Amino acid sequence: MDSSPSSVTPASAPRLDLRARLALGPLVLDGAMGTALNERGIAFNECFELVQLQRPELIGEVHHSYLEAGAEGVHTNTFGANRYRLAKFDEGRRLQEVIEAAVQIAREAAGDARFVVGAMGPTGVEIEPFGRVARDEARAAFRESAAVFAGLGIEAISLETFSSVDELIEAVRGVREVSALPLIAHFTVTGAGVTLRGAHPEEVYARLESEGVDVIGVNCSSG
Repeated sequence: MDSSPSSVTPASAPRLDLRARLALGPLVLDGAMGTALNERGIAFNECFELVQLQRPELIGEVHHSYLEAGAEGVHTNTFGANRYRLAKFDEGRRLQEVIEAAVQIAREAAGDARFVVGAMGPTGVEIEPFGRVARDEARAAFRESAAVFAGLGIEAISLETFSSVDELIEAVRGVREVSALPLIAHFTVTGAGVTLRGAHPEEVYARLESEGVDVIGVNCSSG
């Protein structure tokens, strides 16, 4: 039996456990959601996470476009689905509703043979020692969002676009307090090849590896 990556995700085949799939080789998932929504008329100053409640067909359209291009799975439209980011739009009370709707749309698009990955971004506020939010408060926010994801049958959680390594570590720990799902962690680097606070990728990798993260990478930004 051919076990190459191209042979494991046809639409008619049962979906592998994500960790088992990663052991076979590179996994191709989808691309950016925010820019795709912007191309469809959603302004960057709007709350992208509310789109699944207001215009769910747009989210489904983006998912289908990536799947039709060959993606083996999609990320939920939940980058800003945490208490701090939603509060900026006075929508903090809708956190669970936002995440549940996003997962439902993603699963309908992905079906049973493709992966659904829960996307989680930074809180959007500075944590200590540079900001007003304590580390345990940030961790609680990530734990809160991850707890919703954990009960919805997704295959993994992906932490994306973190410029603060300390915040990313708190996100990892918050997720791990409520979920044993495969965990992907992405940080961002500047054009100089270091994080915003000057940490080198090797240092960040070592810290994330010690936390038991399944996949470590970089995304977005200018580096």
